[in-house]
Amino acid sequence: MASSISAGTTSGTALVHTADTSGALELKTNNGTTALTLSTAQNATFVGTLATSSRGITKASMPAGSVIQVITGINSSSNLSSANTTVADTTLSATITPTSSTSKILVMVSQRFFKTAASSAGGTVYLQRDSTNLLTDQRVCLNDTTSVGADQVWNCAFMDSPASTSAIIYKTQFANTNTTGLFYVNLDANQAQITLMEIAV
Repeated sequence: MASSISAGTTSGTALVHTADTSGALELKTNNGTTALTLSTAQNATFVGTLATSSRGITKASMPAGSVIQVITGINSSSNLSSANTTVADTTLSATITPTSSTSKILVMVSQRFFKTAASSAGGTVYLQRDSTNLLTDQRVCLNDTTSVGADQVWNCAFMDSPASTSAIIYKTQFANTNTTGLFYVNLDANQAQITLMEIAV
């Protein structure tokens, strides 16, 4: 049982309260329909749905460190290769529209690269926000010998502060370190993934 406050639809039931010694409280509408129960442990139980567009706490009310939204891009385009030092897209990308200009975006990438045995030098991988380079990782798939190829799963975690509420594209690019041998991405159609997490500040 619980003490209750009830709103009714007639003059006699407009506001009715009942009391007990349980320490719990119920708010009721429409002549006795329970809408909210507060337990003695201060836990709230709602009946129905909250009347907000997000059915809960608004994004603007989220405390610092909360994850506001998560976007994922997956790509398995096979055998994209670079035979020279020209920078090219890997075709892995994801687009996010921040809800606040103060939000940070945590970018996480996992993507496989392979350098053929013709050269011990590896390749370079880039992380970009639109046309802005955020991270350059050189000598990916670096090898100490030219007798075998080198395979590497490239993992990246980068916290960005785009200061924008417009749609933003995050993507990876790659280039061969030299013109000897080939630098592959997604060899054998391996799945690559980029995840974007908007973090409240």
